[in-house]
Amino acid sequence: MSHDELTILFIAIGITLTVAMCFLFVFALRLYHMKVLVSMDSRNMENIESDSYLSPISYEILANELEKKDKQGE
Repeated sequence: MSHDELTILFIAIGITLTVAMCFLFVFALRLYHMKVLVSMDSRNMENIESDSYLSPISYEILANELEKKDKQGE
């Protein structure tokens, strides 16, 4: 490979890695944001049912957490 081909190859790899890291950062940020929203809303089930960003699994987790808190409070 010539010097020019190697330069183009390294630039392409660098751009690819940069784009991949940006996607991973955005994905991690969205997961963190959802976790923060879930922890803020876990006290009030009516708000959770009206929000569309939670998956059915999140409903189960929140229901279990609320049941645990109710049992601890009794």
